[in-house]
Amino acid sequence: METNGICLQLVPESNILQVVLKAIEPIPAIDTFVESDWRISRMSVDGQSLVRTATGHESNEGVLDEQSRGLWFDSDGLLVRTHFRGLDTVQSEFQDFHGVKIPHRIDVLANGKLAMRIRINSVESADNLNPSSFKLSGHDWKRQFTDEAR
Repeated sequence: METNGICLQLVPESNILQVVLKAIEPIPAIDTFVESDWRISRMSVDGQSLVRTATGHESNEGVLDEQSRGLWFDSDGLLVRTHFRGLDTVQSEFQDFHGVKIPHRIDVLANGKLAMRIRINSVESADNLNPSSFKLSGHDWKRQFTDEAR
C-alpha cells in the first residue's frame, strides 16, 4: 500500500496508520482555510524553543482540544510536533534525503501517553508510481474561498 509516499505493508493496523500519517503533516492547502483563523506563538516545549501555529479552541493553559489543529516548528523550520484530531505526534531523528530532512522516529501520543511509535528504517526514491497510489479514500478535499471548482 502506498500512502503519503511511504510504502506500507498491509497489516491489521494499516487503517490506524493512515490516520497517523495524515496527522504527521496536517498542513492544509492554502485555499482551504482563512488565515485569520490561525494563531502564531513562540513557546518552549520539552526545553526546545518552538514556533506554534494553531487553529481551533485552546484552554487558558494553551492546551488544544480534539477539534483543534497545531503545528510546532523548530528554529530550522522543521515540523517537529503536530496536534490533529486528538492525536499528538513528535518527530525526531531527522536524516537528510536528497536535501530534505525526514524524521526517522515518530511518536504518536494519545492523551499525553505513547500510543504508537513509527520507526522509518530507510527511505528510497520511488520511480514510476501511479499518482492514484497516493489517494486515500474518504479524504477528498474541496476548494474553498476560490472560484475554481473541481
